[in-house]
Amino acid sequence: MTKLLDKQLDSSQPHRRELWQQFKKLPDPISKDQAWRFASTRKYRVGDLTSTENLSEGKLCELSTRSTILDAFSGQAVLAGNQIVGSLILDDETAALGVTLNSLGENPVIESSETLGGDKFQALNGALSKNGIILTVPDHVEVKQPIVIVHWAGSGGSFPQLHVEAGLHARLHLVEIYFSIGDEAGFNVASTRIRARAGSHVSRSVIRNWNVDTTAVHLEHLMVHRDAYLQSTNLNINGGTLRQETVLSVQGQGANADLSSISIAGEGQEFDQRTLQSHEASDSRSDLLFKNALLASGRTIFSGLIKVAPEAQHTDAYQTNRNLLLDPTADANSLPGLEILANDVKCSHGATTGQIDDDQLFYMRSRGINDQLARQLLVFGFFEEVIEKIQLPALESRIREWIETRFQ
Repeated sequence: MTKLLDKQLDSSQPHRRELWQQFKKLPDPISKDQAWRFASTRKYRVGDLTSTENLSEGKLCELSTRSTILDAFSGQAVLAGNQIVGSLILDDETAALGVTLNSLGENPVIESSETLGGDKFQALNGALSKNGIILTVPDHVEVKQPIVIVHWAGSGGSFPQLHVEAGLHARLHLVEIYFSIGDEAGFNVASTRIRARAGSHVSRSVIRNWNVDTTAVHLEHLMVHRDAYLQSTNLNINGGTLRQETVLSVQGQGANADLSSISIAGEGQEFDQRTLQSHEASDSRSDLLFKNALLASGRTIFSGLIKVAPEAQHTDAYQTNRNLLLDPTADANSLPGLEILANDVKCSHGATTGQIDDDQLFYMRSRGINDQLARQLLVFGFFEEVIEKIQLPALESRIREWIETRFQ
């Protein structure tokens, strides 16, 4: 891959070549590094990976049809590998309000962000991103229906970017969905930056439902300003190996953020989530709730840190990780942490790992419910607290259908 891409990188874009050189110089991740502790780091070595090839018009049309997840939406963008599928859609009412949904094209936004160990992959994304989306909502504008971004990962590498700017007192619900085109192995390295300006309200739902041979590194930087609210829910339903880094920057007084997640890990699957809740202003709040259900030989990793700056007095920050083991071969790892530099705060963290309650299983068996269905119902009950945060009934129904397939 290295020699091939050295030749392909356009010499007229020195920023790309600079990031490519940075990628090559940075060491591969190793599990001895605290930032990659417990991770199966060999799965993240790029090796001979090549960029996903462009698809035929017929295949693009097929993917466009398969991308209709919600009947009602204000806008939609579909990406397949490194291509935009069809046109970027905004309804007339939303466009008239000044909302813009554009392609980054061959000029990705090159902006350094804090990572939690993924510097090498941030450089890789910046060097190779060929397409991405930039969504801007002007001040005091409410987008009535969700904006939907659908990503299709094929064989080879894809490197999408998403940049979202919600203006002063704007309101937006963003839905991001990741699928696999087929059964081929893919490598998806994505960079997402979302800024919620003062007084804005941003809800975000991310669904990852790949094939089991997909490896992904997703780097998220979420910025919340004065009196703004950001709700971000990640649902990792299927895939192979995922590294998800979420940096939450609470930057304004009165800012409020909720981070939540569910993951279902089975044989050969590993979902590795690293988070930072960074409070940089007073009277702010953040709450994190990550839940994992682990099937036979599934692995999850959660490593989270709440960091409160000296000036961030009266911060309320909470962090909870709960793991439900459905098989004795499952492996859940939790590393919660606090770094508090202010003296008038309310902060807590906790992690629990347990198995399904035998009494609950017995109760269901006594009423004629078989073990497979009983476990499925208990997992739905375990996840419901997170799913209901989405507040889009049509999408919640689809999510439950996708989760159900994991137990068939």
